[in-house]
This record gives sequence, C-alpha cells and structure tokens, in this order.
Amino acid sequence: MKTKYIAASIAASALMFLAWGCMELSTTETVKPIKAVTKENTTWGFGKKDSSIIKLVAGASVSDDGKILSISDKVHNSGYINRAHTKEGVLKPDTDYFIKLKAKVEGEQSDKNFLHIIVRDLGTVFPDGDLERINVYPKLQAEEVKLKFRTPKTPTRYVLHFISHGKIKAEIADFSISLGKGEDFYPAMPNAPRYGGDLGKLPTGCPDFDIDAPKPAKDIVVNAADFGLNEQAENCATIINNAIAHCKKVGASKLVLPKGKYKIYQEEGIVFDSFTDFTFDGGGSTLVFRKDKGACNMRIKDCVRTVFCNFNMDWDWDTEPLAGIVKLVDKKVSSEKGKSYFEFKFTEYDKHPLYNKKIDVINLSCYDPILKAVGYEGGRGLSFGALGPNNPRPKTEWTSPNTLRVYDDNTRKIESYETGLLFRMQHYYYGLGGIALVNNKHQTLKNINIYSCKGHALVSDGQQQYFQLDNVNIVAPQGMGPRPITCTADHFHFARSRGFFKMQNCEFSLGADDCINIHDCSGFGIRHDDYTILINSKRDASCRPGDPVELRHSDYSKTNYKSKVKSNIVKDGIRYITFEDKLPAQTTKGFVIFNLRYDSSNILIRNCYFHSNRARGLLILTSNVTIEDCRFYHNEMGALKFETGYTMNIWCEGYGVNNVVVRNCKFDTSNPLGVKNQGKERDIFMGVYLGQDPSTEQTLYPIISNILFENNTFKDTFGLVSFIASSGNVIFKDNRFENPTPRKNPLPYRGTFFVTSSSNTKIVNNTYVKSPNVPNPGVYTDDNVSNIIVAGNKVVEE
Repeated sequence: MKTKYIAASIAASALMFLAWGCMELSTTETVKPIKAVTKENTTWGFGKKDSSIIKLVAGASVSDDGKILSISDKVHNSGYINRAHTKEGVLKPDTDYFIKLKAKVEGEQSDKNFLHIIVRDLGTVFPDGDLERINVYPKLQAEEVKLKFRTPKTPTRYVLHFISHGKIKAEIADFSISLGKGEDFYPAMPNAPRYGGDLGKLPTGCPDFDIDAPKPAKDIVVNAADFGLNEQAENCATIINNAIAHCKKVGASKLVLPKGKYKIYQEEGIVFDSFTDFTFDGGGSTLVFRKDKGACNMRIKDCVRTVFCNFNMDWDWDTEPLAGIVKLVDKKVSSEKGKSYFEFKFTEYDKHPLYNKKIDVINLSCYDPILKAVGYEGGRGLSFGALGPNNPRPKTEWTSPNTLRVYDDNTRKIESYETGLLFRMQHYYYGLGGIALVNNKHQTLKNINIYSCKGHALVSDGQQQYFQLDNVNIVAPQGMGPRPITCTADHFHFARSRGFFKMQNCEFSLGADDCINIHDCSGFGIRHDDYTILINSKRDASCRPGDPVELRHSDYSKTNYKSKVKSNIVKDGIRYITFEDKLPAQTTKGFVIFNLRYDSSNILIRNCYFHSNRARGLLILTSNVTIEDCRFYHNEMGALKFETGYTMNIWCEGYGVNNVVVRNCKFDTSNPLGVKNQGKERDIFMGVYLGQDPSTEQTLYPIISNILFENNTFKDTFGLVSFIASSGNVIFKDNRFENPTPRKNPLPYRGTFFVTSSSNTKIVNNTYVKSPNVPNPGVYTDDNVSNIIVAGNKVVEE
C-alpha cells in the first residue's frame, strides 16, 4: 500500500474524530480499517506457461490454468531437495510483500517429512539471510500459509523456494503475492472520542485465596548450633540435615540457625521431607554452596502448613564463578580442523579463579556495560552447544591469567563477530538448582534472598498447591565483587503443580532465563489403535495409570474426549499410552494430551519487579491469573508471554490460557534483543506453537482467551506492544504508551498492535503520547480476524 494513501486516509479519519470530539464525550462508533489487499496490488496464481512466475527444478509441475503447483513423491531422499522457486526478478528490492497460499502435504507423519517454504537469496545455501521460513508437515487438511517480509535495499536474488524434506507429495493452491504487508490498519487519532459501547464480559483474573499458617500442637524449637553448625565446617548440609532429623524425631515446631555464613561444599543438599505445622528460620544466615553434581541446594517435599524464612542462598564465587563479563579480543579462522577460535578477556579479573583449571563455556549473551544487563538493540549472543550439564563443551585454553581461548570449527560464525564486543559468559546452565518445592500444601517462603545458584533458583514440581513467596528476591549481593548473574537458568520454573500460587513484594533479576515460567507438561501423539496413542517426543505429559486425561485435536479444538490412563509403556524407544475408553477418530495430525492430575491455575502476582534478565519476564501457560502493580524492565526477549504449544519430538507445554488480568503495571524497554514472531518484534506475545517452537502457524481455535490489560503504562517499546494470535476476547483498555527514546533501527510498526487468527479482540480507549518515534499508532490485523473492536484510541501531546 502506498504511503500517500495511508497518510490521506489517516488525515481524513483524524478530521472525522475531531468533529466527533466536539459533539460528544463518548461514542459507540468503531474505527474503520484502511484495507491492505486490493486487486491493484495483488497477483493471483503461478501464471500460465507463457507468463509463469515459477521455475520448476525437480519433480514439480504447474496446472494448465496456472493455479496449482504439484510436487511429486517420486523424487525424494532423506534430506532437502529444491523443487521449485519463483523466477528471479519477481521479488523486487526494498519492497514489502505478503504471500498467501494453501499447502496440502501428504506422507508419513514424521518430523523428518515436510515441505520447507523459504524466502532466500539464490546465491546462497545458508539460512542466515532468510527473510521467511516455514515447514508444513503431512496432515489431512490443507494448511494456510502466510509469509510477510521486506526485501533488502541492495540488489539481491531473493526468491520464494519450495523445498521437500523426506518423502512427501504436496499441492500448493490459492497462491497470491501482494505488495505491502497484507494487514488492515486501524489508526489511533488525536482527540478520539472515548468508546462507550459494550465490551461484553470482562475477565476477572484470580480471586484471592488463603495460605494456611502452621498450627503446631506444641512449641518445640531446635537450634542447629546444638548439632555442630559453625562457620568453619564445609559440610553444613549434613549438620543441618541431622538437626532436621532430630526435629522429625521430637515433633519440633521450628528449626532455627544462629546468624552466620555457612559453607556447603558437598554433593548432599538440605532436605525437608513430610513436615506438618513447621517453621524453618534461618536467622538471617547465608548458605554458600559449591558442588559439581548431586542434589539441589534445598529440597522441600510432602510438607503441609510450613514456613521457610529469613535466610540467604549463595555460591562460592571465590573458587568457581558461574559467569563473567568478557571482551572478544582476538579470533582466528583456519582451514585446519581444530585450529579456529575465539579469544576472550575477562574484564573484571586480573587473574581468574579458574586460571589453568578446567572451565566450561556454554552460553554468551551480548552485554550492556552501562545498564549492566544482557541484551541490547542489534546485539547477538553466542552459543556453544546444548545447555544441559552433561552435554559436550568446546575445547578451551588459557592464554593468560584472564584470557581464554575457545575453539570452534564453525568458521562462518567466527567471521561474523567483530572484536571488541562484550558478552556475559556462562559456565553453567541447567542442572542442580536452588530450592525445589515438591508436593507441598500451604507453604510460605518469606524474607529469602537467592544471590546465586547453579540451575533454576526455584522449581515447583508434582502436586505442589497453595503456596506463596513474600519478599523472596533473586538479586546480586552488594559489595561482593563481580556478580553478573544470579541463577544460571529460570528464576522460578514450574514443571507442574496443582496451582493456587501467590507472590508479592519480590524482585527477580539477572538470571540466565525467564523470571517465571508457569506451565504444566502436555504431550503429543498419534492414534495407534482404538485405545492407544503413540508418542515420539521425549515428554509424555507425565501420564501414570489412573491419571485423568483430556485429548485435544492438533489445533487445540475440543475432541470432547476424557478418559483415564490404563497403561504407559515404552517399546523399542516408542511410548504407547493406552486409555480405558475408545479413542475418537483422528481428524488432524494428532492429539494433544492434557493430564488433568496437574493444573497450575490460580496465580496472584502483586507488587513485584522483574528486570535485567536473559529471555522473558513471565511465561504464563495457565488460567485464572492476576498480575498487578508490577514493574517489568529490560527483559531481554520480552516482558510477558501467554502461550501453549507442542513440538513433534521435544517439549509440549501448557493447557491453554484463560481468564487473565494485567493491571496497573509498568513495562519499560522490553525485548531489547528484538526477538520476533512472524517478523515482528513485540513486548507481549499471545499465541501458540504447533509442531515446532516457534511456529508461524497459529490456530483459529481460541486456546488463548479472556485476557484483560488495563491501566498499564508501556514505555519505550521496541516493536509491537503486543502480538495477539490464537485468541478470543483479548482486551486492551485504558493503557498508556510513551516512546521518547529513538531506536537504532526505527520500526514502522513501533508502538502498535498486531492481531491474527483471533476473534472478539477489543483495543479501546488507550492513550498514545505523541512521538516521532511512533509514526503509525494503531492496530494492524490479519484477514483471519473476526469481530474486532478498535475505538477511542487517542494521540495526545505530552
């Protein structure tokens, strides 16, 4: 769409709204969109022979009318085969394109069989410069595919490729190429009258609930000092566990530690098991851990009505730092295997504690020395393999007391990084962990500081239910030397639970992954027989015989099937889950399994601060949630993510999202790394991943539903305020958007919304502070959006 047309339309709409604003205080009128796809800017089909825009490469043909591209399964191997691509010159430089098609792929259902559709320069086989990419897997119905991209300014040979992987045949129909973004636009206006129409039923979030305090029958207090606890010992976990055993023996109501700094340099962790009406009071002590393997630092399981309070948890940084700030000072590219390397200098050490000792290098995040946080606009990280504790690590070599050489045979990667860049280098990621909460009920953690730990700082697992954090902080300590990281994975990771969790007055920061990830584990499989589902993925929704389950279609629509697990067995590496009742017919590519034994719903988060971390702020993959009076700052990959999804062979998480309220929160500088969905950076993400994570495919079934954002402030958004997909009844009302800071890469959609595969979305009565950094305030929508209300969104002077 031409810029002149957009500007004229916005101006006309602005005059209309000014007139309305003089006549009345509110209106029930909604904004009419500026349409995107027109006859004038769209080409339909592949073209007949003389005017075809497609070049056939291998095992492909176009119908005589130019409407259908067919790909034969007679040409195949286990890898990639280029079947066809648009001719050179069809895609012009420096142009926005919207490509739409339907692809029906047939073949054995497997993660190795798919149609690979990409926009790539003909001059390369490498994916680095791809403008769009999507895989379409075999299934019964045709899948709608949309590609949106902008070609570079410099002359290139970009084309649209159709590539097969494995043995498939495919049919591509309803093909069109449109100039522009293919999105309708609803502009915000100066002096827009307030919308007074009916918004329908508003989400209510999570109602408050009580966490029961301990109710001991007797007041019996045990002091760990009586069991030899002292600051010189290095096996304080053993000493504290002896005191815990004595508490169990005498029926104590409380265990206390005299204030001190206690060393736990051993594999054994502190374990509280099966306590009722009990309090652990650390007395302000600090527990310092150091271990390479063994149990998590503290494990609390099967307890009822307990309080754990008044202690700090830390790591022995003097001996083994968990991370460090490094500068890339040198690099070498060699044709000889094993000779190429990066060379990094630790900027905060003259002599590193691990000099001339073994040191692992796992993940490097780009580092902002002014904000002292990872992630900045235009930055890139570096990864050296998988993140688990037992995965292979790159070869390293100390070249000076504070300089480390890291060998890597990926010469293209080495060439792409300039010397002088700063990173936070992690030496650990997953494994071990801080505090594990398993199968407890009515549990309180209060006045606790986790300064650092290996792995997740906090983990919820099993049937954990009715629990809370009050003034629990994951922060770096002051005045204790270089501390660029707190936990080396998530700050709080929910593997599964029974929900009813609240937290208040907490600060989470500087961790290596999400501040909070709340989900339950689902599974994905295909029908094996009338009662059995076959699962290829590593996760199976933790199904045990007797567990109640619900099945969803692969698009998350309801099957109306619930049953109980009869058996769960593994045979020849394949998992078979058998149910008590006959399975429904499989009409999509498989079934998603919800294990109803777990349900992490009912979440209250109040007056908390989430900032300066790698990855996202909060991942919400559950229902009945209230987030209010919280601050989100510099969350590297975005502030909030509401999602659910499955992969074909790795993880499957969440049972959907429903009934969420986000109120009176402040969002500032979210997603500095510029992470995108469907080519768009965003502060907030709502959507799914289907088959792979992330996926461009969404579902029209509203598995993400009833979400309300009201009275929030968004400052310095990098891209979209929110990407909204696979949703129903998402409401943004009475929010404020301020964007005073210019960006290195100004985005034309900065400060806007994008809605796709959604229904009943309402974006009303929001306020934009006028800014040259937000050229087009408003809402963009895809053509699969229904019943949207956009109104009352106004632009004001500061």
